[in-house]
Order: sequence, then structure tokens, then C-alpha cells
Amino acid sequence: MNKKFEVDILSARNFTSFGFCMSGRKFSTPSYRYAFNGKEKDEEWNEGSYDFGARMYDGRIGKFLSVDPYSWKFSHLSPYAFAANNPIYLIDKNGESYEVAYKNYKRVGNSVTMDVDIVVKIKVLNLSSTTIDMNKLKGSAQTYLNSVYNGEGGQTFDAMQTYDGKVLEKAESISITGKVNVKVEIEVITSLDQLQAGDDVAVIVDEVNQAGQGDEAGLMANHGVLLLEATYANDPKYSNSLIAHELGHELGMWHTTVTGAVMKGSLAENQNKIDYYSKGEILQEAYKDHAYNASQKKPESNINVNYKNRPTKANAIKAIKDNTKKK
Repeated sequence: MNKKFEVDILSARNFTSFGFCMSGRKFSTPSYRYAFNGKEKDEEWNEGSYDFGARMYDGRIGKFLSVDPYSWKFSHLSPYAFAANNPIYLIDKNGESYEVAYKNYKRVGNSVTMDVDIVVKIKVLNLSSTTIDMNKLKGSAQTYLNSVYNGEGGQTFDAMQTYDGKVLEKAESISITGKVNVKVEIEVITSLDQLQAGDDVAVIVDEVNQAGQGDEAGLMANHGVLLLEATYANDPKYSNSLIAHELGHELGMWHTTVTGAVMKGSLAENQNKIDYYSKGEILQEAYKDHAYNASQKKPESNINVNYKNRPTKANAIKAIKDNTKKK
């Protein structure tokens, strides 16, 4: 039996790159309130006004109507700018900051070149019995992390056949090269109650004891939850490389045997470099995300996009329960 379906079109619009609807090129029912970038219209203000979450945006002039709360990070830009005045290349999710997903992506046969910029916002919490100067730890770690991951990388790997449970492509050997640029922002918190869904968190505990594995200096216990043993987190000879090591796993890196490398399996002094192939593993993780989005016909987004709605507090509580000991 043939069935007939009718589709109601609620909205169809063509926009300029800054979000102003082109004259004569729109249709929308009164009940549908969403338009440019999926943001809610606020036509009580004017026809081109949108609620981006953190700020109101006026598509007629391509500017936000209030100052960027993170303007101190971008002194070279107007605090009212949308997507750094470059909406073809950059995205502005909610008016707080901008992110670059992938740059210069090119694939010829099985050779891929791709540069990635990654913004990591991580919260740090001390639940150990050791008194630690958390602001000092934050300052030192943030400076270190904002340099150690960056540079050229390369890797050859078998392309993932599945990602997030979905089939992407047949297994094939992919060679990838490119530049990695990681920016890390650290916030010190005092309670697990300050965690929000999707947060990355590093929790300092008395003793890390991975289930079935024995004592560890640190552990990526769950996606977004890093555990750091207080003895090492409070020692400047180890603290920065320990955080970089566990966060490196979150970015896609595995253990290496390279002398002096941050990702070496055993913690030691003077582990202050991330080698070319480990940076290539970050690119490899980015490639998987790129391939997934392409297969789903989704816009490109940052690494770990599939974990943005993870229940971070619940994950942290479970990780602490399963993998730590108190003195």
C-alpha cells in the first residue's frame, strides 16, 4: 500500500555570512523562532537580533550588543566582534569566545594534511589531605601546557572502521601530518558541586590505585576525569609533566618509549617534550572526529565533541571511588 506523506516547511532563509537575512529570500511561520546558527530570534528588538546565550547579537551590523566576557584574551579584537570578524573561517557558538575546528584540511589518496587548534578548559580540585598552593599550581601548569603540545606532528594508522558506534569507512592505512596548537585554560575549584556537564577535571587525591593495576602517579580514569596523586602533583619536578601526561591521553596520545617524553609510561624528572609521533596521535584523533562529522553531514567541531554532554560529576565520583585510596 502506498502512503502519502506531507511535509510542513517551517522556515527557509538565506543569510549573509554575518547572519542578516537577505531581502526577499526568507520564509518562516510565526511559531518558529530559530534562524541564523540555530539561535532564537528576538524580533521585539529588531529583525536581525538573536539570543546567543552569553550575549545578544545584531546581524544587521554583524556585532554583539555587549562586551565579550573573555575580551582580555583577545586584545587585538573589538570586544563586540562576531567570530573575530571572520565568520567564513571561524565559529562563535555562544558569544563568549571563538573556536577553530580544523584548518587546511586536504586529502590526496591516503595522505592527509590537517592543522588543529584545540581549546581545553579544565578544572582542578584538591581532595587530598596534602595542603597545596592551587593558584601556584595553576599558574605553572597553565604556562607549561600552553607550550608543550604545540608543533608539527605526524602519524600513520589504520583508519577507524567505526567511531561512536557508527561505521565510517573500510579500514585503510592513513598517513597524516600537520600542526597542533593547544590552548589550555585552568580554573581552580573547591567542590565537585562546581562541575558542570561536559567539564574536564583534574582531581588531586592521596593515592591513585587503578583497579587491578596497582599504584599509579596519575590516571585518566574516565573521559574528562584525570586523577593525580598528591605526592607528585605537589612536587614541581613532576607536577607539570604529570598533568600533561594524563591530559595527553584525553587528547588522544598513548604511551611512548622516547627518552624524556611526557608520554613515557613511567614518570620521571625532566620529561619535558612531546615527540612528533605523539603529536601525530592528536591529529589522528582529530581526523576521526572529522570523518565522523563528514559521515553524519554535521558541521565540523572540536575534538571530544561527543563528550560535551557527559555527566562529569557522576564520572568523577565513580572514578574516585574505583581508583583511589586515602591515607
